[in-house]
Amino acid sequence: MEFSVSQIFIEEIETKIKIFLLVLFFILNFLIILPIFGFGDIINFFVYKLFSFVCHQSDSLSFWINGSKLAVCSRCTGIYQAFFISSVLFYFKNIKFQKTYFIKILVISIIVFIFTKIAPFFANLSLLNLLRWLSGVLIGIIFSYSIYGNGGKSGK
Repeated sequence: MEFSVSQIFIEEIETKIKIFLLVLFFILNFLIILPIFGFGDIINFFVYKLFSFVCHQSDSLSFWINGSKLAVCSRCTGIYQAFFISSVLFYFKNIKFQKTYFIKILVISIIVFIFTKIAPFFANLSLLNLLRWLSGVLIGIIFSYSIYGNGGKSGK
């Protein structure tokens, strides 16, 4: 007995998963900046604890706004922001780019990532968090492209 699933069913499931991810990353991006609004220590504790499972949250490697630290480090901030923004563009605007662009972004992200790892040993860069954020942005675009960048076509 052979079991098969229709392509229409697969596309419907893919669409629902993609919408779920958009909503999830919208919420996660909001939670990342929640501590800067000063709602209180209990809410900040909950938000920091939630993200502590996926990020080291180092004070020196995080962005601070008005004396409050974002819930994740600068690199993770870039990943979350870029994933959400590029996912919206890929999903709603159906923006596509060739695989050569994907490979170029991948190579650049690896170079920037390596640079952010070795730069502190050679110089005291005040822009290190911005470089870490940039590497996160590139990684977020790569993640988003791998999910949304194929125009919603399953297996292609």
